[in-house]
Amino acid sequence: GMLLVSVGVELQLSSSLDVEMMYI
Repeated sequence: GMLLVSVGVELQLSSSLDVEMMYI
């Protein structure tokens, strides 16, 4: 998601995988 507190948490929430992919 927008609030990248933790990549693991973000992936679990699946708020915005596209943003996560960009950061990864």
